[in-house]
Amino acid sequence: MNRPILKPLYINLVFFVLISSIIFGSNGFESEIEKASKSISSILAQSGVKNVAVVDFLENTQRLTQFGVFLAEEFSVSLASARSNFLVIDRQHLGTILRQHKLSATGLIDPVTTKRMGKIAGVDALITGSYTPFGENVRVAVKVLDVETANIIWATKVSIPRTEAIKKLMDNIIEPIQSISNTNSGGPAPDNFGKKDEDKVFSQSFPKEKKLKQFKFILLECNLTGQSLECKLQITNTHPTEDRRIFINPLNIRIYDESGNEYQPYTIETQNNKSSDDYSRMMKLLFFSQEFFRSIPVTIKLVFKGVNHSPIKMKLRLPMTIGDSLSGDEIFFSDIVPIIQ
Repeated sequence: MNRPILKPLYINLVFFVLISSIIFGSNGFESEIEKASKSISSILAQSGVKNVAVVDFLENTQRLTQFGVFLAEEFSVSLASARSNFLVIDRQHLGTILRQHKLSATGLIDPVTTKRMGKIAGVDALITGSYTPFGENVRVAVKVLDVETANIIWATKVSIPRTEAIKKLMDNIIEPIQSISNTNSGGPAPDNFGKKDEDKVFSQSFPKEKKLKQFKFILLECNLTGQSLECKLQITNTHPTEDRRIFINPLNIRIYDESGNEYQPYTIETQNNKSSDDYSRMMKLLFFSQEFFRSIPVTIKLVFKGVNHSPIKMKLRLPMTIGDSLSGDEIFFSDIVPIIQ
């Protein structure tokens, strides 16, 4: 009776192993992060820091990408597992607090903003940094800032392998970075901070389009009914001669709201491949693949349950593998304004 379940689970496990090895390289990524985190832990302990937060890393051109967020998450987890005499503030909780005060959890912060972030988040030090592509590697600069003075307590540089998956994360720009303090007066951000951005978000309508490896992805709509969010994604194979397949690991699909909450899909299905019962629904959540014939669009429906409020805007992250490629790919839709039913 268990045979039909074991095969998808095995394929899913192989998928995770392959993607992890591609992102991390042989062992350079994890070892460099761990080494830097140990040094940071030692410095924080010597400095008497009790609470610390990790903010997003920026590209040297001051852009925020998925790789910058990924770096911050890795350092946050590595520091939290060090079991030292300081606490690491959860990044989702940090993001919620900062958004409530119209601040950003990015690395582009001046002395005034650093002090405000310290008081609002209740931390003594901030860990931030930047990265620069350098040949076959990525040079990452890491800094520990005193929130009272914005002085650099400690800094270092690490070099990690520039794998194909890391390149894709660096190419995926999340948002342009803007100053988040009133630099003319040195005071706090004005009450109407972000007003223009918010108006711009509401003006953005469906459909939203992305292209990747001769596939076209169009987010047709996202409808919110109660606590159920349903998004329809149309995918078209634009290759001139080949029919191709996309493999999706639904367990890695995420949709995020502006408060930092994240949701996994409850169902994933196509028009011709609907879930008739809980068993088939669970099988698709373990592993989902679809053949795409040339120039014929296929619509995939994603349903997310438990969306606990009416969000202003959301972001959709859709990891996948295209064809026989061993490298992971990813589509990221930002500024999604759900249609309230």
